[in-house]
Amino acid sequence: NNLIPSVSVQRKLKNMASLNLGYTQRIERPSIWQLNPFVERSDPRFSYSGNPDLKSVLNHSFELRYSKFKKGSINLGLSYNFANNTIQHVVELVDNVSRTTYQNIGKNRNIGFNGSINYTFMSKLNMNLNTRLGYTWIEGIVNNSLYKNEGMQGHSYIYGNYRFEKGWRAGINAGYSSPWIRLQGQSNAYLYSSASLSKEFLNKKATFSM
Repeated sequence: NNLIPSVSVQRKLKNMASLNLGYTQRIERPSIWQLNPFVERSDPRFSYSGNPDLKSVLNHSFELRYSKFKKGSINLGLSYNFANNTIQHVVELVDNVSRTTYQNIGKNRNIGFNGSINYTFMSKLNMNLNTRLGYTWIEGIVNNSLYKNEGMQGHSYIYGNYRFEKGWRAGINAGYSSPWIRLQGQSNAYLYSSASLSKEFLNKKATFSM
């Protein structure tokens, strides 16, 4: 039953460019594994469970964005977000057992930059880059103790594909995500990459890919 306002002002510029300033609220609902009350005790030193009493999070977001569409597209933006009841991954030591669950106890602030570029070279090579870099401040109370954490976090993804003759196409995909800032520490960073090859046949009605 939330009323979710959204306000946006756009200024059109030359050469198919525009400048946008906006404010919106967003609802972030807990995921199913965060709600699941089942207690995992496969290791006697650790236990893990979700919290079925979690509430949805109301995020406030301000963004200034520049966009341009011509041969390709470019989007650059600055943003500021905050929320006062974020869902946090909480670890407590009880009777020498580390108990992990989730609680609505976090106050988050984040300022960031995001950008995306899509461009086609020589009508056959298409490249797409998406990236976000931000700084996060977070605080919350666990067992009457105030925890604070802050740091840089972000991600970057790049995708490219090349169209050959006779329906052949090759693609590459790579991405990096920095450690995610949590109330009691941070997650691990990860890096991935993949490659694909595809062939169209039956007058482009079917595609085989691997």
